Amino acid sequence: MTIRDYWLSWLAHRLPLGSSFRAFGKRLIRGWVIKQRFHSGVICFDALEYSFLWLMKNEFSAQEYDRYQQDILQSLSFDYPMFMDIGSSIGIMSLSVLLRNPSIRVVCVDANRRAMQLLRQSVRLNKLESRVSLVEAVVSDTSGEVKFDDSLRTCSHISDTGSALSSITLEDLLKHYAPTPCFVKIDVEGAETLLLKQLPLIENLRQFCFFIELHPLGFNKLGDPHACIDLLRRLDASILDPSFKPIASVQEDTISSIIVRWHHA
Repeated sequence: MTIRDYWLSWLAHRLPLGSSFRAFGKRLIRGWVIKQRFHSGVICFDALEYSFLWLMKNEFSAQEYDRYQQDILQSLSFDYPMFMDIGSSIGIMSLSVLLRNPSIRVVCVDANRRAMQLLRQSVRLNKLESRVSLVEAVVSDTSGEVKFDDSLRTCSHISDTGSALSSITLEDLLKHYAPTPCFVKIDVEGAETLLLKQLPLIENLRQFCFFIELHPLGFNKLGDPHACIDLLRRLDASILDPSFKPIASVQEDTISSIIVRWHHA
């Protein structure tokens, strides 16, 4: 954390949290970028949009955010030469893997322009340019353009009310950016239902391992965890929970993380 960030944090924790202060505080930190220690490097994020990563009194930080997921992804990454992070946002998961697995290459994919700007800054500060590719696009079931709502940056998603942005299918993404065995994380706010329907079209599917966030039924008008599980079972995939135990179903009213593999040719 820089000296500026330190004093901003000091001030924020000592002034009263009334509505007038919150309004003032939002104006004060809008557009400011926090550079925070992250594993062996640093991560950049908007002070306002990601205030929960530095304003919490328990000193909650990016390094501890979804730490269980960071550790699972790191562990899985050692089995593959490449990691693809679909829905990378500011790169918490990507940078966690890159900074703790010095041999892996990473492809970060996200349509949120501001998040990708911050991720580029983190990549540069950590001198990771030679190991990272950034793809600024919506991953969807069509190539060309789709509507995408990024007004809530941490929950950007495909939406009929969003702006038209460049899109790429999961099939094309893997074909062009993952020519070798690859470990893929998919966290796309409900659109995983659209993406997984493309799995039967993907060549050499068994070279891939997927870590997928399944969102609740109807989430962003897209989520359907039961349809995702049924499709994976029809494809004869091994479906595991984050503790690597086989599962046959997930709850429809909560976010579920699954690991998907194929152990046979």
